[in-house]
Amino acid sequence: MTSAGHSVLDLLERYRACELPFEGFLELLPVLRPRHYSVSSSAAASPGEVDLMISLLAAPHRGGEGVFRGIASHYVQTVRAGDMVRARVLPCSESFRLPEDTSVPVILISAGTGLAPFRGAVLDRHHTGSTGTLLCYFGCDHPDVDYLHRDEFEAAEAAGAVSMRPTFMHAPENGARFVQDRIAREGEEVWSILEAGGRVYICGDGRRMAPAVREAFMAIHRHRPTPLPRGAGLSGSGRLTSRRAARPMSIAVLGEVPASWPVPTTICTVRRSAPSCTFRCTNEPARSVAGLRIHGHPAAALPGLAAQWLLTERRAASAHGVSS
Repeated sequence: MTSAGHSVLDLLERYRACELPFEGFLELLPVLRPRHYSVSSSAAASPGEVDLMISLLAAPHRGGEGVFRGIASHYVQTVRAGDMVRARVLPCSESFRLPEDTSVPVILISAGTGLAPFRGAVLDRHHTGSTGTLLCYFGCDHPDVDYLHRDEFEAAEAAGAVSMRPTFMHAPENGARFVQDRIAREGEEVWSILEAGGRVYICGDGRRMAPAVREAFMAIHRHRPTPLPRGAGLSGSGRLTSRRAARPMSIAVLGEVPASWPVPTTICTVRRSAPSCTFRCTNEPARSVAGLRIHGHPAAALPGLAAQWLLTERRAASAHGVSS
């Protein structure tokens, strides 16, 4: 009983003559995979809290009937203040941490919800009063629609913690619709940062945005009269870090945390004696993006860890096999 683009539930609803006990139906469903999301808050500025930036997936059903809604993202959209959400935390990878030395210039590049971990980094630097060179390129649709946390970023910029470089696909400025366009336009400044030993972090669509950004950097390099010495390039020197390049997903499913968050010596107090922990949450939807703030229990500090949702309920929608 198979059909391309249809789940077992779809077939049962279409062919009513087929009878299947509910427990038998559950046995046919695959176990839901945990969803990983970047933490978009600062442990220094908001200890004990975790903010997430999640795209809400709603797309035509692959079977051609109705709309498929992301399993995890739709669930997050429906939770209410006071609901309990099961989650556990994981440490950030070392390669995606900003330098401890804030005098090292840094360029952050993202699009959509790829901005999440960089928001945490910006908040962290704003909270600590850092004024080191930090350029944040990011792309979204329109400044009045999905420029998330705009007031926050502008406050950090006014304090000298970051220089925001937004691009808007549906409201381009000086011809720059995408992050790679603005990077190319500001090639002189970008090159000066690279020559000064700057580091570059990319977070976004691994199929389109990341390759386009790499090409923009290569174009800047090709037009320089004095190329960087052999081995001093971004990739060769380990100064370029790109997340999701090997995982071409259309939404932010990362499982990383803001690069500057410290790694705790232990996570036993957070996880307690179980493999997961429960947090109290409030839902803050913003048009097509759900902003979720998780408040830890008093005894559960969250110093530099990522929240991994354990949406382990066996739901019929899991059979659709669409990432959420």
